[in-house]
Amino acid sequence: MEIINKILHPVFMLAVRDGYIRSNPTDGVMAEIKKSHNWEKSKRHALTEQEQETFIAFISNSDIYRHWLPLFTVFLGTGCRVGEIIGLRWQDLDFESRTISINHNLIYRMYRQQGEKCEMHITTPKTSAGCRTIPMLDEVRRHCCRRSNSRCREDITKQ
Repeated sequence: MEIINKILHPVFMLAVRDGYIRSNPTDGVMAEIKKSHNWEKSKRHALTEQEQETFIAFISNSDIYRHWLPLFTVFLGTGCRVGEIIGLRWQDLDFESRTISINHNLIYRMYRQQGEKCEMHITTPKTSAGCRTIPMLDEVRRHCCRRSNSRCREDITKQ
């Protein structure tokens, strides 16, 4: 049902934009269906350790995807959301105390009043619980240090 809505909703949005119809007939339909039928989203499941190891092994051995290994390592090693990871700055990483400060995220938003212009912005998390300090695992630290110009690079070469 959601897949059908994900296909139809943008099609009708284009029809509204181009003046073929006045309003999108799919607006609010899924919300109404979910509300009236006690719809529940399927529960997300984290990758098992074996699945993570298999995934990292594949990425590591792939000529096409190998350059993404540091990013995937940070994703798996922190459990952070995409916006939190791509919004990280070097000052958010404390290599000495081995912590990562999550206090903002990067969003990509369309502004209709600016002629459908899309821009990236740094924002604060929606709730105070979104601001947190998480431990930096050794593998995450190693990959981050390889990318940074800080003195932790010297530490890595000694390991």
